Amino acid sequence: MDFSKEKFDVAVIFADGLLETACREFNTFKTTVSGYRQLVRWIKQVSAGLDPSQWLFCGENTGDYSKPLCNFLYGKGFDMWLENAKSIRDSSGIRRLKSDRADAAMIAEYAMRNHDRTILYEPLSPALSQLRELSLYRQMLVRQRSGFLVRRDEKMLTMEKSPVKTMISQSGRRILSELDKEIDKIDKKIASLIESDGELAEVFRIVTSVPGIGTQNAVFMMVYTNNFRKFGYDPRKIACYYGIAPFGRDSGTSRANICNWI
Repeated sequence: MDFSKEKFDVAVIFADGLLETACREFNTFKTTVSGYRQLVRWIKQVSAGLDPSQWLFCGENTGDYSKPLCNFLYGKGFDMWLENAKSIRDSSGIRRLKSDRADAAMIAEYAMRNHDRTILYEPLSPALSQLRELSLYRQMLVRQRSGFLVRRDEKMLTMEKSPVKTMISQSGRRILSELDKEIDKIDKKIASLIESDGELAEVFRIVTSVPGIGTQNAVFMMVYTNNFRKFGYDPRKIACYYGIAPFGRDSGTSRANICNWI
């Protein structure tokens, strides 16, 4: 399935292992609950009685665009695999055609060839979902504050003294003050939410006990790994996903330095 804001394109591959056993099917549905129901009815129709336990839905992780349909399919008991978009594209080889239908076919081919690597989708808990929204909102505010601070400082250094410069300086201080207040408010809400959930509080306590891991790092690790369940609690996979696992780069006589820490 190739997700987008108002619709999603679907390609169905019937396969026995890596051997396709029938012609591919294609369709497009609206990104609504009605569209999700139409998808299931259509697949039942084209699969000609194939047991739903043999179905595997697969799509790229596109954040909020992919979440509603994934939650719907999960709630109906279907196997859903939400894969990283880069993994799918890196394995697709050279592609000359770019369209929603072609993207859906590419995703279906990826699922067929890599079904042994399937990681079934599991939605975030209500508390973790709220924590995700708060952390993303805080991140947006911090970026706005940083951009505004750089712009204000540049004007203070480059503009000559004038009533306009004074007005800009005063306005900048007010805006930065409001952004600081909002960020502080979000930080308190994040802390309160973590404390209100026993599982989140325990995981947060353990993660932040590691030297160098503060609140923001811990929160994003918890959110993006579904409280570390996403990779079956495998520390190697989690370290790799988070970008702290060292990898060597050797080719012929070339040697690259490898950091010796995790």
